[in-house]
Amino acid sequence: MQHRTIHRLRVVFQVAFLALFIALAALGRVQLWLPVFLLGLVASLFLGRLYCGWACPMGTLFRPVNRLKSWLRLPRLRPPRFLQARGVRWVFVVALIGAMVISRRMGVELDLLVWVTAAAVVITLFFHESFWHTRICPYGTLLSVTTRAARRTMRIDEEDCKPCGKCRRVCPTHTIATLDSEKRRVLPAECLVCFNCAEVCPQDVIRYRT
Repeated sequence: MQHRTIHRLRVVFQVAFLALFIALAALGRVQLWLPVFLLGLVASLFLGRLYCGWACPMGTLFRPVNRLKSWLRLPRLRPPRFLQARGVRWVFVVALIGAMVISRRMGVELDLLVWVTAAAVVITLFFHESFWHTRICPYGTLLSVTTRAARRTMRIDEEDCKPCGKCRRVCPTHTIATLDSEKRRVLPAECLVCFNCAEVCPQDVIRYRT
């Protein structure tokens, strides 16, 4: 019952924030989304990447995108090897900041978040969504740094964990590692706090805790 309630609450938050994002985009005021992201960035210092799992419009859109991909039976491509290198993700951060600075100096209003969201949808149609979350998304890259200091995150009770692998199969970022003992462990820097792993755990040993 607890997991079902959390799931419903998360859906409500996702729909509400997506509606807000669409409204701002329609009004040409997407820049007003920046305080939402900054609040999520600050919160990640204590609570993990709640922004990604509960508020980000890209993360919310990935649910119907994945269903569409399954319905159309689109092939899942392997990401280019050079984009899988860890340092490459910072290139997208620099590119985003550079585009913001240049557009301001030129006096041009660019709805960069709208374009980034559109790119996320297109890319996730052909690649697993973890590729976007952990290798391309500039916002996720920043959050992966601040989240390292978070005291509260998804944690697995390794003593009671029976390595069935269900949590790994539903993780959108492939951030659940397998230890030498075959037990599982959540790597908090990439965890979206989506609770998918906790919902499917048959032993109920995954908790959002300190």
